[in-house]
Amino acid sequence: GVAAEKGDVAARSHVVDDAGGEPRRSELGGALRGKVVTWEASPRTSELAGSVPGREYLQGIVDGRMPPPPYADLVGARLIAVGEGTATFECTPDEATLNIAGIAHGGLLASLLDFACGCSLHSLQPAGTVIATVEMKCNYMAPIGVGQRVEVHGRVVRAGRKIAFIEAEASMM
Repeated sequence: GVAAEKGDVAARSHVVDDAGGEPRRSELGGALRGKVVTWEASPRTSELAGSVPGREYLQGIVDGRMPPPPYADLVGARLIAVGEGTATFECTPDEATLNIAGIAHGGLLASLLDFACGCSLHSLQPAGTVIATVEMKCNYMAPIGVGQRVEVHGRVVRAGRKIAFIEAEASMM
C-alpha cells in the first residue's frame, strides 16, 4: 500500500492559554483562550485516500501512517478502530465545542456520528471510491460535557450499489 511520508501525518488540535503573564480578558471579563489546529494539505490527503482501498487507508489513520481528514482534527475526533463495515471514533470535547447552554454543541455529536457512519462504509470500498452522506437523523438522549470522553461506533446495516444504510451509536465514557 501507499504510506504517508514521515512528517505528513497531521498534528492534533489543542487548546492553549495566552503565553506568559496574565491571561488577556474579553470585553465580558472572561479569559481569552485559543485553539491551534494543524493539518495535512487536503489535496495530498485526498490523493492518499484515493490510492488504496478504504479499509487500508482507514487502518493507516488508526496506526498513524496516514493523515486524518482535517475536519476530524478541527473537532478533536480520532479514529481508534476499523473493521469490515465498522468504524469507531473517540472525542473529548473541549471548551471550543460549547453551545449557549454550556454543553457540547449537538453538531459535534452529529459530526462524530457522520464520521463513524462514513468510515464504516468507506471500509468496504475499493480504492478511488468517493462517498457522501445523503440523509441523516440523530436522536439525542443526553448532553455531553466538556472533558467527557465520547466513543462512537458505526456499522453498515446494508450496502447497495448506490445507497447504504448505516447506524451509529454514541456512548459517554
